[in-house]
Amino acid sequence: MDAKSAFAHWLGVAKETLPELSEDDLKPIESALYRAPHADARAQEKFETPWLDRYYTDLSSRLGLSPKPFWPGGASFALCLTHDIDRVLSTIQRAKKLWKHPLTAAKALAWDTATAFVHKEKNPYYNFQEAMDWQAEWQVPLTCYVLFEKRRWKRAFTRLELQHVWGVYDPAMIKESLLKFKEAGNEIGIHSSFTSWSDPAALSRERETLESWGLGPVTGVRSHYLNFSSKTPDHCHQAGMSYDSTMGFNFHNGFRCGTSFPFPWNGVWEVPFQLMDSALRQQESTASGRLARAMRCLEAVHGSQGVLTLNFHLQMINPSMFPEEIAILEALLSRAKALGAWLTTPQQVVTHWVNRLSQSPSQDRI
Repeated sequence: MDAKSAFAHWLGVAKETLPELSEDDLKPIESALYRAPHADARAQEKFETPWLDRYYTDLSSRLGLSPKPFWPGGASFALCLTHDIDRVLSTIQRAKKLWKHPLTAAKALAWDTATAFVHKEKNPYYNFQEAMDWQAEWQVPLTCYVLFEKRRWKRAFTRLELQHVWGVYDPAMIKESLLKFKEAGNEIGIHSSFTSWSDPAALSRERETLESWGLGPVTGVRSHYLNFSSKTPDHCHQAGMSYDSTMGFNFHNGFRCGTSFPFPWNGVWEVPFQLMDSALRQQESTASGRLARAMRCLEAVHGSQGVLTLNFHLQMINPSMFPEEIAILEALLSRAKALGAWLTTPQQVVTHWVNRLSQSPSQDRI
């Protein structure tokens, strides 16, 4: 991946057709796409807006070029609703409320524990049917990333992150639900584990397992805990994936690469995401603040005509247990539909983006 290729793909043309670009022209693109800050909070503050998208617009105008239409049917921007499946069963999670609400929490805890062993479909985190009902109501395709993770006792207790023990599930137990989810017109991808994110052979085995269940083709991946290195795109390519959607923040929301558009990197497409449910709670202490931040992000992507990729964990798609998250999603979808957005999946975005390169005409003068 190089800066000139990224700019050419945004325009929708072959890199070879571009005029000569100076080092100063390319440096802002390189600083955004190669650095891709993750842990540095100060760097994250600079990525509240899709500044690289604005730079592309300014640069193309200065060169006298105009990008091809970005999305099918003249859509004003694209929206992808994705769900990481970190866990599928609530067990001890509500124990933390015992101190403040002992009777209510004890009752909920008993229900969660019971349904984790019998009638898992009634467990408040097992939300495949709820997601499909919600999908049908809003007419939006969904994407789920499945996690093949093992129990990590040391990490659980040294970091006080018990989810690495209690939250771990075997994807085989949700196979039938995944098949129904796929048959409903949704996409299945991989939430690459602490092992597979840096091991293309392990990632390939996870992909082959899902495809052997009839869930293929499996083409997309997002790393658990957003693990990423400069080798990650190459590993994804070696494992047979066509896109990665890891480029987002764990504790922040915004534009990790400065852009809301997909871009090529070592054989795969990076599809950045901008909003995650847990990061919203980290940034904003009130429901109104979280909603306002989410809407600002949508308006920023609409202004760039890019892709708004939402990352809301599957356990959140339960209106009775997580009404606030559902309210945010409904507000975002309502606004997106009013603005004429294309509601789609990351793989459909990538397919369209690849096909766009071969479409005529080439560069139009403005």
